[in-house]
Amino acid sequence: MNSFKVDASELTAFADSLEPKTEVAVILIRGAVRKTTADTAADAKANAPADTAFLRSSIQTSSAESNAQVAQGVVQARSS
Repeated sequence: MNSFKVDASELTAFADSLEPKTEVAVILIRGAVRKTTADTAADAKANAPADTAFLRSSIQTSSAESNAQVAQGVVQARSS
């Protein structure tokens, strides 16, 4: 029977080095989602009809709960 040994120390070190990068990536992604949400709301307000300004003033943004797998922003017009 053949046997072999695997030295995974470099792989473990590599995996450990990814953790801080993941945290930075999550922060950057959340910031990008917030900016995109704000930009989308600004565009929607700029293009909304201005006859009564109700629609324009009703456009709002919110952020859904985020985690490392999901970052979500919402643009909506509230009704009455």
